[in-house]
Amino acid sequence: MSLIDTHAHLYEDVFKEDENDVINGIRDAGIIKILLPNTDTSTINSVIQLEKKYPNLFASMLGVHPDNVKDDYKHQISVLEKALSDHKYIGIGEVGLDYYESTVDREVQKKFLDIEISLAQECNLPMSIHVRNAFDDAYKLFKNRDNGNLKGVIHCFTGTIDQANMWIDLGFKLGIGGIVTFKKSTLPDVLKHISLDNIVLETDSPCLTPEPHRGERNDSRYLTIIADKLSIVYNEDIKIIETMTTKNAKKLFNI
Repeated sequence: MSLIDTHAHLYEDVFKEDENDVINGIRDAGIIKILLPNTDTSTINSVIQLEKKYPNLFASMLGVHPDNVKDDYKHQISVLEKALSDHKYIGIGEVGLDYYESTVDREVQKKFLDIEISLAQECNLPMSIHVRNAFDDAYKLFKNRDNGNLKGVIHCFTGTIDQANMWIDLGFKLGIGGIVTFKKSTLPDVLKHISLDNIVLETDSPCLTPEPHRGERNDSRYLTIIADKLSIVYNEDIKIIETMTTKNAKKLFNI
């Protein structure tokens, strides 16, 4: 296979002890590129160092996860702006809104995300968007910012057919990961109505491990399981899933 994982946090400490084995396993599985979304200003260096260590495999993104936004976020924004001038990033992420269990004030989340959208538009970079229990506010924010150059991935998409089409109309792809393999997931029924042109693959490693490995640490080698599941959902040969999703990711992220 030649697959691209558009969202994995393989720079986290949980991979430090067996990093070489994980990397070798990923390469053996046919994963040709892994995109690393940053989650906080404190992890910027970890992301860059992993990319520098394996430059042909990894590419970095820059952003702050909504759970990590500070009430006084001016310093975080200045750090992001400096980082953009110091390193070439493939996208802005992981950014967004989380109303599920985040303790960060919702208005603060929205203001911070609005600034990150501006950074993405100024740099003409795609975004990796985290949206949890916040569809209406997130969509409204992006819709108000729509000037024809919005692009990116709705990370870990689990919404309805209508929600999928609304994001697609704004210029976004749907990031499909391990949830599509879960026994009670409604995602397969939704995806049957969504063209493969609008799909990219992701793992969200080390989280959201697909069946039958659910509960274990996730890594990018399990992207093959997600591709196999989509082959069933779309009733297409696995080579079609591989070709289409890889093509979509390459075009979106200019790989």
